[in-house]
Amino acid sequence: MGESPGLAESVNHDLRSRIIDAALAVFSAKGYHGTTLDDIIGASGVSEGEFLACFEGKNDLYYQTCYHALELWMKAFSDNLCEEEDALDKLRLITRAGFLYPVYHPEVRKLLEDGPMMVVFVSERYADIMDQAKRILKSTLEEGIESGVFRPLDSGAVADLMFNLYKYYILSFYIGSSTIDHEQFVHFLEDILIYGLIRR
Repeated sequence: MGESPGLAESVNHDLRSRIIDAALAVFSAKGYHGTTLDDIIGASGVSEGEFLACFEGKNDLYYQTCYHALELWMKAFSDNLCEEEDALDKLRLITRAGFLYPVYHPEVRKLLEDGPMMVVFVSERYADIMDQAKRILKSTLEEGIESGVFRPLDSGAVADLMFNLYKYYILSFYIGSSTIDHEQFVHFLEDILIYGLIRR
């Protein structure tokens, strides 16, 4: 008698998660080009057949691993937004948690520095995560406009602009090997991207 569809799906999900967790550690340590499938299979403790049942190959696994890293990155600020906080505090939290995430999660920073993860900012494969982040920004801006904290503006256009600036500064800081301290950089981002929104 075969496994029920629900059980099979759960087993497959657990396998994928285990492989992706191992891949995040291996890719960040060895880089995309220095990592082999044998490295991933060995680190995850699965068979080659189990691996191929979950992923098409190294490239597919790398994209899925980057996707997982982006999900964790976004949850770092989206899960901590408090209803009681005003829009300005929320925007500060988004800026701080979003920008500093790779500082406290070196495996993600290594993926950024390695190079291939840079494509996540332009690849359509990550459009849903990028759109979700923009929606959070847009919602926070709308809340601030409605409460009178921010001046009237086109929240969708500003959210899109801010998101693109965040991406630029993240890449310039982590990949460009900035000499500015990360805390100073956050203050710099806040001055440029947030305080110009405040109603005076």
